[in-house]
Amino acid sequence: DLDAIRDAGVRFVRKDLFWNHVERAKGSYDFGGFERMLDGLEKRGIRALFILCYQNELYPRPENNAEGREAYARFAAAAAKRFKGRNVLWELWNEPNVMHFWKGHGDHNSDAFADQYVALVKAAVPAMREADPDCYILGGAVSCLWTNSFKWIDRCFKQGLLTSGIDALSVHPYGFARPELCIQEGYGRLREMMAAAGATKDFPVLNSEVGYDANEKYLGPQDLRLQHQAWHFVRQHLVDQLCDIRLTTWYNWNDDPGFRIAAPDLSDLPVTTACRTLAAQLNGFRFASRVPLKSDLDYALVFEKETGEKRLVAWTTPQGRDETPEKAKAHEVAIPVGTTPAGTLKTFDLFGKEGTERETDGAVALTLTGCPQYVELRGKSAGQGTSTLTVKTESKPRPEVSR
Repeated sequence: DLDAIRDAGVRFVRKDLFWNHVERAKGSYDFGGFERMLDGLEKRGIRALFILCYQNELYPRPENNAEGREAYARFAAAAAKRFKGRNVLWELWNEPNVMHFWKGHGDHNSDAFADQYVALVKAAVPAMREADPDCYILGGAVSCLWTNSFKWIDRCFKQGLLTSGIDALSVHPYGFARPELCIQEGYGRLREMMAAAGATKDFPVLNSEVGYDANEKYLGPQDLRLQHQAWHFVRQHLVDQLCDIRLTTWYNWNDDPGFRIAAPDLSDLPVTTACRTLAAQLNGFRFASRVPLKSDLDYALVFEKETGEKRLVAWTTPQGRDETPEKAKAHEVAIPVGTTPAGTLKTFDLFGKEGTERETDGAVALTLTGCPQYVELRGKSAGQGTSTLTVKTESKPRPEVSR
């Protein structure tokens, strides 16, 4: 699996680091299995994002008990100490705003859940900093970005989550029929709330879990859903880059049939090939700008390398909010790319098939659809390789969350 994950272009893996697997006797921590996994990841150039979760039968539950919180903090500190210097990202819990993962007194997205979670964070962060002052800690891990979860986030901010010592806020932007809807309704609103809570503009936000279920009707006709899932996989990564989201994590690798990026036998699905192509096309590139076009439904993003190489990625979206992906109207757009004289530009489709387009008068004419396409702009030849894509490696039942 790790070889296949590497070959798909993934550069982070998110994995539960279960407390009750590590501490089987009070005060004794055995990280053996997780250490072997981390060894395997490092050999392949992949970093780990470990979730510090959940309860341990040796102690009262940490959600609503001081003794449990203190024991959780000791476990978190032991993990930070054990893996010090190995570039692990640490996430404090998973989706603590929903009852499936948070067993405190209260209900989904309640103030009680927020208060309990921030209390846990405030116990864990100082302990981890003492064990490893340089450890990188994520807080939040909120399920979905919608009205009720925003209320939970706001309560967390008021209780001091952003000033608790965490390095970044992690979110799970489920709840949108397509990634572009998250730009304003999700990330935009979140940034406004963060600013109101006193966070600086450069306070990092990471997408630590998202996915699009190929069994769901929002991906269109059944015979097109795997293709559309691949579209959304790539567009989610691009939207995150547009919105300065520092990491994109896909749920999941190959366990959950609706969401997985690879089949159980490790054979390719459409999303696997799309992942590999995305990583190869944008390896070493950083998002530079969105090219203004007549319609806000059209997206043309420019990525650059320090060497001056550039890539253009372009696609369009449906007019109606609830329209499925195939409803995006195919149309030709002249995209200014700012180079002359006229010439031929190399293009690649979502699955790596090569083609060409003509550049005339500093613009390239592309027929946009819901399927992103890459254009190699004039300059040095771009290298092939991998990008910072992440997959979740273990399946967990998702709670029912209606929007």
